[in-house]
Order: sequence, then structure tokens, then C-alpha cells
Amino acid sequence: MKSGIYEGSSKNLLVINPPMKNEMGLGWMIGTNYYSVKDWGRMPDKVNYRNYSNMLLGAVVFEALEEKGYFTHYEGMVEDGEVKRLRELEGPSNIMQVKLVNVYKPDFVNGKYDYSFFKQNQGRLNNYLPPLECIYRDALPLGSSVFEKLADGRLVPADIGLDEMPKPGTVLPKPIYDFTTKFEETGDRMVRSRDELLTISGLNEDQFQQLETVLNEANKEITRIWKLADIVDYDGKLEFIWNNGPGIGDNLGTLDESRGGRGKFQVSKEPARQYHNKEDAEWAKMISKYKNNGPDWREDMRSDGLFPKKLKPDFNRLWGWMYGAV
Repeated sequence: MKSGIYEGSSKNLLVINPPMKNEMGLGWMIGTNYYSVKDWGRMPDKVNYRNYSNMLLGAVVFEALEEKGYFTHYEGMVEDGEVKRLRELEGPSNIMQVKLVNVYKPDFVNGKYDYSFFKQNQGRLNNYLPPLECIYRDALPLGSSVFEKLADGRLVPADIGLDEMPKPGTVLPKPIYDFTTKFEETGDRMVRSRDELLTISGLNEDQFQQLETVLNEANKEITRIWKLADIVDYDGKLEFIWNNGPGIGDNLGTLDESRGGRGKFQVSKEPARQYHNKEDAEWAKMISKYKNNGPDWREDMRSDGLFPKKLKPDFNRLWGWMYGAV
């Protein structure tokens, strides 16, 4: 990682000081009004208020976790070049200052991803981003992949602590934590084997158990904070770092990283996913097919003239209001 600006699908990263082997770097995460669905990257539209909403809501959760003694990469929000805590801001900010760690990606060799670097250095890596994401599930919203797995028999209700088939909105008796790969361009792959989780993460069993404790607390804090706004926290994504212990990285508890509901309304990025499934069905369906082509599937789709459609103005405006309201 070198100094400079890295453009992401929904936020940019300004690297001020790159991380060293055992020393964290420094950077700014800059929220934008762009969004991404279905692993496509930047979609053609900008949506108002996303830039401020995602950064500020994430800061609320980060500061709450740090008050309880948990380690995160968060340092504060940037206003007029000065790093501040939320209570010190005079207006909204879309810039978050964060500590940076090293990023090691698996090689793609002979049609599959090679994690031998992590296996060979298991338990000895430090100041890095384990190439996994955690999916926590407190309830099952419309669009949850759990319904697909129940329908095709990969799961049965008992696997998730239920006596009967759930409906959208069903609250689980206790949270479920799943892990997916982070850097596999063909899509996030669920990792269920404990041995494979340890291999991919580069962590040993004791380290991974420490990580699981932190992830559980992060889930609880998101649920508590969303409840203050009368929003049920259904599920979400957590990313983590390791620097002499587990910490929370990237962003969390936002409408992009989590899905929630208020009454019969979804409060998250999910409405956009459902919109493209309905209004942009051909593009949405072809993604699954093209992902089988390998890491260059996006380029293959573009070469074949398959691009997402722009949002209808009314949907764009209403969805933006959701971000602004939260």
C-alpha cells in the first residue's frame, strides 16, 4: 500500500502514511454518494446523503465500542482538517480518520485462490487484515440468503434454532455468525470448516476465539444503537483487523453494512438490491452466470454490453431520504 487516493465502490481511501510491517499507518475514509450492489462496483447513480450518513453512523458505533474498551481502527471525524469526536463537530462530515494495516491478498492460481501464505504464517502475522468478513444474523429480512438455502435444502429450520420455516422478519432465538472470503473476485464464498477459517484468516484457534468475542460485542452495540431509532437490526457485515489483538475495521452499523427494519419497511441498502432484481432483471440474473468465468467477470459483462440501468428518479430521491433521515 502506497500513499495516495484509492477509489472504492462507495467510499474512497486517502492513504497519508502507509502501514509498516508492525506499525499501523494513517488514512482518511471518504464517504461518497455512489453505491454498489451485487459486487458490481460503482453503479451509475449518485444518491443524496449517503456520504454523510454512512460515515457518521459508523462513527457512532465506533465511539460506543471504544468507550467499552474495544479496539478499532477509528480515530475520529475530520472537519476543516482537524480530527474531532462526534460531539465536537459543528456540522456533518463525510471524512473519517482511521489507522491502516497491511493487506495481503491470496493469489489466483490454476483457477482457484491460494491461501498458503496465511497457512504458512498462521498465528505469527500481525498488523494486517485477515481476508474474511463476518456476517451476523439476528433476524431474517427479505433478501436474506438463508431463505434460498432453506428452499434448496442446504439448511433446515433446526440449523438456525427454529421449529418451522421462517418468514421475512423472523427474529432468531440467538445470533448466527457466518464467515465469507473477502478478496475472491468471483463472489464472497461461505467458509464453514473451522480448519479452513483458521487457514484463510492466518489466526490460530486462541486468536480466532478472541476475535469472535469482539464480533459478538460489535453486533450487540449495533443492535442497541439501532433500537434507539426504533429500527430492528436484522443482519450485517463486520470486517476486522489484527494488531496485537482483534479489532474492528472498515465501517459498521451503517445502512450499507447492516440491514434493518421499521414496521414493514426495510431500512438499508436492500431496497436497491430488490429494485435491480425487479427493474433490471436481465443484468441481475446474468451476474451469477458470469461470475463462473473467473475474476474478470465484470469486464466480460461489459464487453458483452451488459450494464446496470440507472435508478428511476423517484426511487433515487426516496432512497436518499432514507439515508438522510437516519
